Amino acid sequence: MAKNDTAQLLQSLKEVTDKYLKLAKIAGNPNPKKEREIATALQILAQNQKEEKTKVIFRVHQGELLALFPALAGGIGKPWECTCYAHIGQHGSADVSIMRTSRPATKAEYQNLARELRQIGYRLDIKTRTSKADLKARRDQLKLT
Repeated sequence: MAKNDTAQLLQSLKEVTDKYLKLAKIAGNPNPKKEREIATALQILAQNQKEEKTKVIFRVHQGELLALFPALAGGIGKPWECTCYAHIGQHGSADVSIMRTSRPATKAEYQNLARELRQIGYRLDIKTRTSKADLKARRDQLKLT
């Protein structure tokens, strides 16, 4: 997809998201899962438009392998949450403090999940730690919603 096409798609998706959120607010029944899916799609498009890699941290929490995206906001109005991804359930959100109660995944453990993420469009920048810059990025994203 050309960079200009991506920019147009991003703008269209942003407009649809704004309309959805306004209608959901009027109706009084917002759908958190739908909001999260829309926000995740916007974030992926924005990352790809910039042709940047997406920072990911692979962790094992209570036996489940997770891909944490510490620089991508996971919840509307919740800067302490980041986007996460798992084989089952796929995109969701996780409290960043999960880093304290989980262990780093080994390369052998995360290679299949990394392949799955690449297949759906992510360009991965695999890291082991989160940073203050990640928190700032999540806060900045939440200002847009």
